[in-house]
Amino acid sequence: TALFWSHRHDSHDPEAKGQPGFCQIGDFVDTEFDYDSAMITGKINNKIYRQGPTAKMKWDIPTVLKEVTKSVPLKPFDVIFTGSPE
Repeated sequence: TALFWSHRHDSHDPEAKGQPGFCQIGDFVDTEFDYDSAMITGKINNKIYRQGPTAKMKWDIPTVLKEVTKSVPLKPFDVIFTGSPE
């Protein structure tokens, strides 16, 4: 989360999560991923510190996409990091 943004707005605001250049990841895309029923798990040193289903996200994926694209132009294969539910 971009702390400079979250201090001015809701810390879960999509713009606080998805600024250009935030993170580099591998060169793969899972085209079969079912985002409506996925389990998101956050780990530190292989210990789970947060876990929850995508169904409990504050905003659903279509809403996230709508809000992000208001201020960030998306290109094919861009990734939006939203954090984990709960």
